[in-house]
Amino acid sequence: WRSARHYRRQILKMTERDSSTWFVAAATATAVGVPALAMGQACFSLLRYRWYYAEAPHPIIPSRGCCCNNDENDDIPPLRLLVVGDSLAMGIGMNESATPKLPESMARCLSQRYSRSVEWTCYGK
Repeated sequence: WRSARHYRRQILKMTERDSSTWFVAAATATAVGVPALAMGQACFSLLRYRWYYAEAPHPIIPSRGCCCNNDENDDIPPLRLLVVGDSLAMGIGMNESATPKLPESMARCLSQRYSRSVEWTCYGK
């Protein structure tokens, strides 16, 4: 006959083994499930974005502009700024006649900082 102590030890061993198995199963499910869910959300968001905003207006390429400084420094040539970038640089989604905001604001900051005129050109897709 086996004692009650023997059966208690076997039950403890089984619960330890089951809890470690449960932890491994939960960790594996989390490691696989969370990235799969994130990829599904990313695909859904991308498709939804393209459905609603696929026909966003594109500005005329290349876009050009000048931020002129009103100082008396006519003998100093203007700085030239070339911005090459993506849709943020080009201002895709704005009106076709609107100037891109990123190069214009960069040129304005440079013009104020150095007290010189800045001519800017923007290329992008």
